[in-house]
Amino acid sequence: PELRQAMGEETRQLLDDTIFARNGSFTSLLTAKSSFVNQQLASHYGLKSAGSLRAQFTSVTFDPAERDSGLLAQGGLLTALATATESSPVQRGKMVRTRLLCDPLPPPPANVDTSLKPPAGGVTTREHFAQHSSNAMCASCHKLMDPIGFGFEHYDAFGRRREQDNGRPVDASGSVLGPSGDVPFDGLSGLTNYLATEASDTVNACLVRYWSYFAFGTAGWNEDQCTYDSITEQAKADGFALETVAKAIVNTPRFTRRAAE
Repeated sequence: PELRQAMGEETRQLLDDTIFARNGSFTSLLTAKSSFVNQQLASHYGLKSAGSLRAQFTSVTFDPAERDSGLLAQGGLLTALATATESSPVQRGKMVRTRLLCDPLPPPPANVDTSLKPPAGGVTTREHFAQHSSNAMCASCHKLMDPIGFGFEHYDAFGRRREQDNGRPVDASGSVLGPSGDVPFDGLSGLTNYLATEASDTVNACLVRYWSYFAFGTAGWNEDQCTYDSITEQAKADGFALETVAKAIVNTPRFTRRAAE
């Protein structure tokens, strides 16, 4: 329970620092070079500096050889998007595809068994999940998720950095299938760079979309396009700073007006 709480606190402090202290954007969260850890969380992450830390949370800059930086490398997110026994390229890839790129996926066909066969001895997680690509019915959707999720493979089911999986070197190369074909990347840093640069317009639009859904309590993207365009225009003028996005949302007629009695 204490480690779970520490993982949540790391993310809360990163959000507070990025949004309110630095007037940062979602891109700032993705590319943040520092995070906040205490001794317990630093020990869990295997950081060399863990012995010098105490119970209070401290801002630290990660050594890239020890851990990737940024929101996608947060232990809480990595642990939530995993199974009880292994990392989950599907869950992690689906999160990026649907929640950061706003590319919805159809549900699996009703007659498809979505459970994987137990892994054979000595196979890596990547090799285990390769079963999806060998089944044409599964591959049509999993090609949109799994290659993204493989970029997280340097992190196990509990968010710990690893160089080997089942005694084999980790392969964290991945790709994002887009309108113009596959965009390859290497590891979590490569995926973060893609989201923060090549896909930044899509990521920012997706941010506006989901924050608006949460604020309005309803999902009406097509019906409220003018509202979202207005929010996006205001946010873009300030580099999509997260505080500005929030202010733009509460300045919409949904917040400033109500239906007449």
